Amino acid sequence: MAAFLPADSGPFIFPGYGTRGIRLTGPRDGHVRPIGMSYWPNINNHAGRTELLVILSLSDTLTLFSVDKGSGRVHKVKALPFLTTGEGCYWSLREPHTIYVPQANRLIAFDVFTGQSRDAVTAAAPIRQCHSSADGQVHSFTIEGSAGVWRNGAVRVFSPQGAYDECQIDKSGRWLLIKEGEGSNRIVDLDRGAEFRIANREGAVGHSDMGWGYMVGEDDQSDPGGVFRLWIFTPDGPVNGGPVYFTDWTGLSRYASHGHATPAQPQTQFVLISSAYDGDAPRANELVVAPLDGSLQCRVLCPNLTDLSAPGGGEEYWRKTRANLDPVGQFACFSGNMGTDRMDAFLVAL
Repeated sequence: MAAFLPADSGPFIFPGYGTRGIRLTGPRDGHVRPIGMSYWPNINNHAGRTELLVILSLSDTLTLFSVDKGSGRVHKVKALPFLTTGEGCYWSLREPHTIYVPQANRLIAFDVFTGQSRDAVTAAAPIRQCHSSADGQVHSFTIEGSAGVWRNGAVRVFSPQGAYDECQIDKSGRWLLIKEGEGSNRIVDLDRGAEFRIANREGAVGHSDMGWGYMVGEDDQSDPGGVFRLWIFTPDGPVNGGPVYFTDWTGLSRYASHGHATPAQPQTQFVLISSAYDGDAPRANELVVAPLDGSLQCRVLCPNLTDLSAPGGGEEYWRKTRANLDPVGQFACFSGNMGTDRMDAFLVAL
């Protein structure tokens, strides 16, 4: 990797893949925190702009970067007033200068240039694992071991029906996914109040992301294994849209990112899948794009630049690759340790 990566920030080409990469950080940036979960975009909505913006945590300070999309030039703009690992912080899907940052019992919407902020959510207890609809009007979060939703200016809490894991609102703001009860998926139609359940044995998803009225994620009970499955939500319940991607069955964890989803039919769109594995398996250490049309085709973008046996990134859980797509669907952001004792952040152009 040292043979083709720049010593510090800047553009490069992944040899053998032909894709364009950009190194965002280097040794002079100090301690770079690993990228959080794949459903939280680190890149802003840069549609129609010559530059894109990235948020990263450097030595536990949330920091703003800009990248010239043409030249690949990287500029560290400034530190932002948030001491955080970056976990759970994400860009608005529509507002190009707004990030969301959870702080105790609030979800703050913060303009990275003006410094103005507002409370997108105010709850009665601390919140975490926040997500937002595309228009920023509906937000989901975990609160005291339950799923919470901020909608129409009020908080509604859904008590778990079994062991609780997490929840996520879809891009439309209508459908809430709650993961609970031995891996099952609970789907809530917030417009009609109806609830549905997908059992683990029926193809419930683990690692996943949401579109407009659908979700795509890893079916870890599938046979053969390694399947990513599409579920489409209807007023009569979720419909199994079938597998959209698969590899062989191994112990690796794979993550889905679909932050660029639009209101169009899911079959016209795609998902980014990333993974890391301390071994050798097909596409186990690469970033892959898969269409949601059931063709089971894929395009391999690049290697994940990570060696799970190297110390960079801390404990193994955080060394694993969790790449996220920008809201435009043009770049993916991920972190990798390059087989060294440090972690750095990268972009790859789709």
